[in-house]
Amino acid sequence: MGGTSYGAEIIVWGVAHYESVCLVKRLVVLMGLLFLGACAGRSGSAELTEQQAEIVLLSNNSVDALAAFNEVLGKHPGDPRALAHRAVVYDDSGRPDLAIADLDASIRGDGGTAFSFAERALARHHAGQSTPALQDAQQAINLLQEKPGPGPSDASFAGLDATDREYALTSAHTLRAEFFRRRKQYAAALADVDAILSIDPTYTSALLIRGGIEREQGHFDAALADDLRADQFHDHTDTVLALCSDYVAGADMELAVRQCTAGIALLPKKTWGYLERATAYLKMGQASEALEDYNVAAGIFPRDSKILFGRSIARAMLGDGLGADSDRQQALQVDADAATWFRLRGLSVSQPVKT
Repeated sequence: MGGTSYGAEIIVWGVAHYESVCLVKRLVVLMGLLFLGACAGRSGSAELTEQQAEIVLLSNNSVDALAAFNEVLGKHPGDPRALAHRAVVYDDSGRPDLAIADLDASIRGDGGTAFSFAERALARHHAGQSTPALQDAQQAINLLQEKPGPGPSDASFAGLDATDREYALTSAHTLRAEFFRRRKQYAAALADVDAILSIDPTYTSALLIRGGIEREQGHFDAALADDLRADQFHDHTDTVLALCSDYVAGADMELAVRQCTAGIALLPKKTWGYLERATAYLKMGQASEALEDYNVAAGIFPRDSKILFGRSIARAMLGDGLGADSDRQQALQVDADAATWFRLRGLSVSQPVKT
């Protein structure tokens, strides 16, 4: 596996695309749940919860939203729907541990809906619990594939409309696709991508996941096509680094450097931009510039196999044999197949030390 921070970053990045694309749908789901709560005879809880959903929807004020959901739960302790809503606020505020606790209680209370399992999958992903996240994503998919029930209390979430079901399905399939992609189980990942695109052919996350798989397999033209298509449907910030990778795999390294530099300006804390720009510099023979970028990337995450292996090439080009050997050995300890990434990009992986 080549999965150090680089692989982890891609997962977080891909899920961030999903969350951004689905923000409105997520809020629609919350409003739908409020409606179901009213239908189920919880008018007091639903009324207050609806006011809080409006705060989240209109002002995106997590502090106020949290305070009001706490008020709801003070009057209706253990209400599964209110707990699930508060969990969304916790997770969006960077507190997945509290979100998981609320969702655990919510699922204990009503047996779990596709919405609560999909939300817990996200929270567990954010907490670094990849295997439980996958299990929750699968459970959400299973519930949504059940025969729709007759009423709003049905656990399959069938009481809501197609938009709500679409949200939960794309959530679960996206997480599962990233899980399989990271483990290089490409056929399984692509099956989930196909499921997402059958719901929404313009879904940015699915296009970027498929582009990432194509890039990892050396199908750079197909990856570029998917990334450009994704760029049509989403904020340029989210696709700039994917295009940076595509251009580095091509022939115009000056264009690649410009694209990667734009990505670094937008996302300076991600290793990806530095790694790809350094690779472009290597292909241009500019080893000093490459080494500088690799050093920045290594400062963010010192044990990434691609960063270490790339830096070994740059150091060899600059005559630092000891440093090159050290980096190469560390890279291969992390990932015995680290050289493949560079071979696919047309770089020599047996760079002689400059004398």
